[in-house]
Amino acid sequence: MKPARASIDDESGISLVELLVYSMLIGLVLVIVGGMLISSLSTEKTVRSVVQATTAGQLASRSIDAGVRNALQLQLSSPAGSDQLIRARVQDAKAPDTTYCAAWYYSDADGTIRYKAFTPSSPAATAVIPATFTPAELASWLLLVDGVSPAAGRPANDPIFALVGTALSVDFAVSAGDDPPPAISTSSTRRLTLENSQCY
Repeated sequence: MKPARASIDDESGISLVELLVYSMLIGLVLVIVGGMLISSLSTEKTVRSVVQATTAGQLASRSIDAGVRNALQLQLSSPAGSDQLIRARVQDAKAPDTTYCAAWYYSDADGTIRYKAFTPSSPAATAVIPATFTPAELASWLLLVDGVSPAAGRPANDPIFALVGTALSVDFAVSAGDDPPPAISTSSTRRLTLENSQCY
């Protein structure tokens, strides 16, 4: 007996139409996955910028909070326009017998909060914090945060610091680029008292 031969009409493999359908399905899946990837990258960028702005605002807030809580004397003034200056004589948390003069400056025009500790020129001298500063002098201060503005819903030139008795409230927003600015709001109370300040 002769072995059976394969038929010439046998339809094995895939047709051109099937190949096109499969290609379209793969393309559709890639478009969906690509869209999800682009969306997640956009969300990650938004979250990163908001987290960075929040972190910078919280660090500035913590610096002010630590200074106010350990302040023996505290004064809030407006040196120019909507700018604000916090001046304090602060007890060193690590060395309770030591005090230093510190200041935080909010520049409305620059949208920055800066910090500087003032030390005396000699052990017998007293470091006095001036009431006003030039832009060049402020540029040498430590920049705590930039992109600062009054919190949402408040006028553009509204103060971000308010001192009532021994309590200082801080209320501002930090720019996060094109994303909604996070709000920083806190209040600190001075726990120590000294009759005469040698810092201002």
